[in-house]
Amino acid sequence: MEVCVFKRLLFLTNLILFLNLTVFADDLYYVGFLGNSENASTDSLLTGLEVSLNIEDENYVNGRIKPVFFDENSENVISDIKDTQNLLAIIGCFNEKHKKIIEAINDVPLISISKDFIDFNYLNKPNVFRICPSEVQLARDLARFAVAILDKRHYAVVYTDGVTDFLKAAEEFSETVKRNGAKVDYFRSVEPQRKDFTNILLRLRDLKVQAIFFIGTLEQSINFAKQSYEMKTGALFMSTNTIGNRLFIKKLQNEAEKSCYADISPDNLYKLKKFRPFLTEYYKTNKNIDKHLAYLYDAATIVKLCYNKNLKDKDNLLNCFKETSYDGITGQINFNDYGLRETVNSFFYIIVKREILYRKLTDQEYKKFMEAK
Repeated sequence: MEVCVFKRLLFLTNLILFLNLTVFADDLYYVGFLGNSENASTDSLLTGLEVSLNIEDENYVNGRIKPVFFDENSENVISDIKDTQNLLAIIGCFNEKHKKIIEAINDVPLISISKDFIDFNYLNKPNVFRICPSEVQLARDLARFAVAILDKRHYAVVYTDGVTDFLKAAEEFSETVKRNGAKVDYFRSVEPQRKDFTNILLRLRDLKVQAIFFIGTLEQSINFAKQSYEMKTGALFMSTNTIGNRLFIKKLQNEAEKSCYADISPDNLYKLKKFRPFLTEYYKTNKNIDKHLAYLYDAATIVKLCYNKNLKDKDNLLNCFKETSYDGITGQINFNDYGLRETVNSFFYIIVKREILYRKLTDQEYKKFMEAK
């Protein structure tokens, strides 16, 4: 008799547990992260996503949103995404190799935390959002910095042919310079295989340009900057964060002096005061810091904000993203019709004595920078 009662009780307990788990599973929502399982930064960003979703801030969701990983190298990644129920958004460092995935997913917000692949925002899709500056936006801010702060008036703009991001960034830099009353005396592309820039640099020396904006591969950036120094053009070398690494400095040594670039984050994320509670939680499980973390946090926070407004279905969620105005860790976030941020914050770096130094603007410099168009 006691055995029979025990079995009945066990059956009822298991049934209740199953029903509770089923209900709880139905209540769970997910935020995906698209990445490469063999990439070191993926581990950092996955940890960051989990902390972002669980942190007890003003948009706390009490464990109702969970992270889920999508392997960009999997043959089934598109079907894995489409088969995931209650998927609120997918965050990732989207680039050109993700184009098939981007084109296949139409009803889930895709949020890029990378500056790369400007076409991400121009594929005629309403569900794409870039939460960090694009390469083009960085080029624009670097031009404003050069004109308003460094007071350079004559420029050369050179870019590697065949890459849309390089072309668009070069065009934006050039137009921004001219919009702010300075001159672009030289503008051209170079072949991806080209290593000798003597003829170009002879021309730039004759033109007496004060700054050269070069955007291309790291190898070409090294060759161009080195030859510019050796030929005594006297021009400041400017580029993207491609040159913001030790290899550029190692190859050029003193010849890298005063080279400068713009990037998406400060040299130490702890400088973002509102980000410190996140970093405290993050450091408990991971000591490696990826520079995209602050943007990932802001992306996850907007998802939570929309969730807490009960805007979970696909149409309402997309509208929430488009209409949200949010004061995030990385600044004010509003998206335009292309899913680009209306305003972005760029961070400037200068190489001095073989070290990469963050160039913080003074209050007066910041005012001048903001007045630049």
